[in-house]
Amino acid sequence: MREINDFEKDILRRIIHYHNNGIVPNVASILDHRLVNKDIFLDYQNNSAEIRADIQFYNQGTLIDEVRTLTLEIVTVVNLLKDLQNHSYVSLFLEAPFPNNIRYGQLVNGNAFVSATIHDPTIKNLLLDYSLKSILVGQPLTDFVTNDYRTNEQVQADNEKAQALSDSRINKRNLYIAVGALVISTLLSFWEIYNGTQEVKYGKMQVEQEQNVRLNDNQQKSLEEKLEDTKHLHQQTINLLDSKSKSN
Repeated sequence: MREINDFEKDILRRIIHYHNNGIVPNVASILDHRLVNKDIFLDYQNNSAEIRADIQFYNQGTLIDEVRTLTLEIVTVVNLLKDLQNHSYVSLFLEAPFPNNIRYGQLVNGNAFVSATIHDPTIKNLLLDYSLKSILVGQPLTDFVTNDYRTNEQVQADNEKAQALSDSRINKRNLYIAVGALVISTLLSFWEIYNGTQEVKYGKMQVEQEQNVRLNDNQQKSLEEKLEDTKHLHQQTINLLDSKSKSN
């Protein structure tokens, strides 16, 4: 389905409004809000169409300007309905034969009016052919309006795109978490290596200290032994002197 402009969106909302209220709309009913103090008069016998406007509000000059605007809107509405029908969003059909003539709009019956004949055969035929055709709404059109004027395929594509974006964000987050965990793990490993190195150094120092303590103990023992030998020698000297003194 093509892009829809704001005017067409308003027309679609009106069609759905009628549909939701159990009313089968037609072009006459969905254009009614644009026909304040105006009527569209269709003469099927003479194959003619004209726009009439209350003379209290319009003159021939201002009516011509209004006819230009309404003509554009009528063409837009009919082309929109054709597109919708081609996409199976709506079905257009006649519920009854065309009458000899008909008028629709909001011109008060009996009020004086000015009129402008629609000479363009295309616009005239569009009005004659489509004004009274009923518009049967299909579920695709309801979905289209509910989904903010997007087709079900567009909604699915948008959802898939959003899911892909969400997955990408999750993957990035998981990547950041993994990198963070790797950095922390690396830092812990370095910390453990550092602690292990310090423990080795500390253990080596303890060994050296123990060796020094053992060395000091051996030195003390050697000194004590030398001291004992000195005492023993001293005692022997004293004894020898005593012995010589007695002999004299």
